[in-house]
Amino acid sequence: MTIEFKLPKAKKTKWVKALRSGKYTQGKKKLKRVMGSDIPGFYNKLAKPEFCCLGVACDIGIAKPKSDGYYAQETFMPGDLQQTLANMNDSGKWSFKSIAKWIEENL
Repeated sequence: MTIEFKLPKAKKTKWVKALRSGKYTQGKKKLKRVMGSDIPGFYNKLAKPEFCCLGVACDIGIAKPKSDGYYAQETFMPGDLQQTLANMNDSGKWSFKSIAKWIEENL
């Protein structure tokens, strides 16, 4: 896959560092999810939030979430590239460290 898009160096460095930090628990299908938060009336104050790789970008302030909670705003990066990263994240085959390496080498 040929990538035409390039992230500004400061944003890429910040995102890659966050993905490698160990601070974030990797989740799937949403930018950020607290387990049980989608169940009406359920609240678990001990639940640790899970993030997809795009959710990490939103959490560190280099992107903003769209209202649907699934993708970052298009101004962050093209939609097809976001879909590629979401697929990497959600497949279960790519760890945050692997995604960070791919971002470093391709964006």
